[in-house]
Amino acid sequence: MSTMGREVYDAFRAAGVPDEKAAAAAEAIEASRDEGWCRHLEQELLRVDGRVMLLTWMVGFNLALTGCWPAYSSFTELVSNEDDFHPASAASAPR
Repeated sequence: MSTMGREVYDAFRAAGVPDEKAAAAAEAIEASRDEGWCRHLEQELLRVDGRVMLLTWMVGFNLALTGCWPAYSSFTELVSNEDDFHPASAASAPR
């Protein structure tokens, strides 16, 4: 029994509650307090887990986008270069 549980037990005993009932009531109050704390902690962990998941997706998207950027920029450079060989113009050229 914790300090708070002991204080509750002592208060019940001072109020004239029998020993067994005072101990049971103090334990019930202690258990409900612990249960509430565990529920609160579980909710906080779920919130943190959701934020970590979001950040993981954000970093993954960033890495994918920045990893593809060099390939995209070199492709657009290649396509936009006017001196390149174009098969359509080669087919219409006289032989």
